[in-house]
Amino acid sequence: MLCAPKANQLVLIVLSKDHPRAGVYYSRVEFISPKRLILAAPISQWQVIPVKRGEIITVNYWVRTKAYSFTSEVMAFKGGYLPTITVAWPRKIKRLKRRNFMRVRAKLSVTLAPTGEKRIYHTETLDISGGGVLIKSPVRLEENDYVELQITLPERGVFNILGRVVRLEERSGRKGTEYFMGIEFAVIDERDRERIIVYVFERERYLNRRRLV
Repeated sequence: MLCAPKANQLVLIVLSKDHPRAGVYYSRVEFISPKRLILAAPISQWQVIPVKRGEIITVNYWVRTKAYSFTSEVMAFKGGYLPTITVAWPRKIKRLKRRNFMRVRAKLSVTLAPTGEKRIYHTETLDISGGGVLIKSPVRLEENDYVELQITLPERGVFNILGRVVRLEERSGRKGTEYFMGIEFAVIDERDRERIIVYVFERERYLNRRRLV
């Protein structure tokens, strides 16, 4: 089957609006057999989210730079020390377009080094997703230019990524022309991408809670 999920892979479980705890939760594939998948049960604020047998859930995951999704029926829910949900092996897996990466507003420290140059620039992100970042750049670059990035995530350390400029916008400000660049992650360790995706969803939940206060 097209890019099927593998054991120990990070996935995102989407509970529908009909579920009392509707939302997106990160999980992991615990076990695979020809007819079923066992996933870590969704957890929020250290509390397990129960999922009933017969419920339909959506599972999203990534293979290298490509995102995939499938829906499946829950066959069983198991509590205990390591709570899990068992779902039927998906009949169909669809590939998601890159824009389906969730993007979240975040100011994160970034070190920017255009390839082929010796200069290093320091700036911050405006938003971030599993596929790339939007930054306010101290230097003008062209589309398809490559840059070496060091992005610092809170409590997760520094991530080294090779990026490609996919969008450039110039704006006139009080201090002159400002450059805003969309940078795609061209070369990234997939474990680092998973950590960034987890950060994005945790921050999105944090921002949503603040909006409700």
